[in-house]
This record gives sequence, C-alpha cells and structure tokens, in this order.
Amino acid sequence: MPATKSLSVTIDRRGACTLMLQRPERHNALDADLIGALLSHLQTLERDPTVRVLILTGSGESFCSGGDLDWLTALARPEPGSHGDESKNFALLLQTLHGLSKPSIARIQGPAYGGGVGLIACCDLAIAGDSARFALTELRLGLLPAMIAPYILQAIGLRETLRLAISAEAIRAEEALRIGLVHQVVKPSELDRALDIQIERALKSAPTAIAEFKRMIASYSPLPHADFDTVEAFLARLRSSPEAREGIAAFVEKRKPSWQDTSA
Repeated sequence: MPATKSLSVTIDRRGACTLMLQRPERHNALDADLIGALLSHLQTLERDPTVRVLILTGSGESFCSGGDLDWLTALARPEPGSHGDESKNFALLLQTLHGLSKPSIARIQGPAYGGGVGLIACCDLAIAGDSARFALTELRLGLLPAMIAPYILQAIGLRETLRLAISAEAIRAEEALRIGLVHQVVKPSELDRALDIQIERALKSAPTAIAEFKRMIASYSPLPHADFDTVEAFLARLRSSPEAREGIAAFVEKRKPSWQDTSA
C-alpha cells in the first residue's frame, strides 16, 4: 500500500501494519485529505490477508489534535450541503476502524483532542505514554462531537462522556486509564516495547477466530445509532451558527469567546 503525504504506511514481516498520521506541523490534525487517506488504507488492509494487526499512531509531539481549524472553518461556511461528503467520509472512517476484522492498537505518544479521541475509542486497545493528554474540546468551540460520540459513549460511558465534553478539560493519561479510554500507560521510552508485547500477544490468536469474535461482540453490544442524514443536518446548522463562527475565531485569535466573557 503506497504512502501519502499526510499518512505513512509500513507493514513489518509479522503482518503488523502501522498507519502514522504525518502532519506534525499541524499536530496531526484531521482534514479531508488525511481522512480520505486513512479510510482508503483501512479499506485496503481489511481485504489484505497478510495484514494481521493494525497500529494507529502519530508523528511528532501529538497523536492527533482533532479537526484541522482551516478545515473546520470551511465546514462552517453556510452553503447548504456543500460538505456532506466530507462528513460522511469521517463517519465512514470511524465505522471502518471500529468494525475492522483485525486487532487494532492505538499507540498514543502525545496529546489527543476531539476527533483524535474518537480514533482512540474506535481501536480495540490503546497504549499511552504517561505524558499524553486527552480532551473533548468541540463544545468550547461551539461545535459538537457528534460523529465520535457513539464510540466515546461505548468506551467510557454516558456520564464520563458528558463530563469530558461539557468541561472540555484535558485529562492526564492516568485518568484516561481509570475511565477506560486507554488500557495501558507507560513511560514514553517504554511505549514501543509495550506495543510490541501487545502485537505478539495478538498474533498468537487465530485471525479468523479474532474476526468472528469481533463480529459476535459487536452484535451483543451495538453502538448507539443515529440516522446520519439527521445528524449531518443538525451539524451543518450548528457549524454555520454564530456560536461556531465565534468559537473558531476566538480560538484562532487566542481570546475568549463571547460566552466566556464575564466582564460585562
């Protein structure tokens, strides 16, 4: 599978495929190109019998900072239906990663925000360096974490999801471990060793049995479901709202949005 500018792809002799988000200058923020590349490669490796395990990680200091601000700003433009395909691609990316028939491991070397937390929740196993931080920041920008919400809910439950979304606080790796967002926390220098141990464990199980077990488990605990067209219509309305434009502008300008201004 060829690499792209925003995503590097490697497969080792064991069949462990690493997808590395390759936008370190943007903290591996998600935009249309990166979402498309991730989706395309996941669909390809799903059909590749030589791939046994997926590793999702980021380059540089961050795992994934969520949606790219330039991309979010474009999404906030009020043209009706102009970005439906991009939203559908992100929804399909999450669905494909979560439903992958092969074991998936998130290797979290740095901060994960918004959509980055969604990617982690879609993986079967998550290993984090102890310096990593995690936050759901969308509501602070006047946006919604609508596409990732079902996966976050399944991973950590309703009340923790509400707490993180409403407060938008950045939690430490140890807290992420406590609430079930990640499964293991290690020192950054031990991250690759911990990952290798989990890969070797996964490879000891039969691949067809793993795929069937994942399908069986999914049927026991289905995700909360919402009609995509309804969610997208709601998101489009909110993205083009004065709150969303103010929230994104305030973030870019490094100031408080109007709803946080208590000086009046």
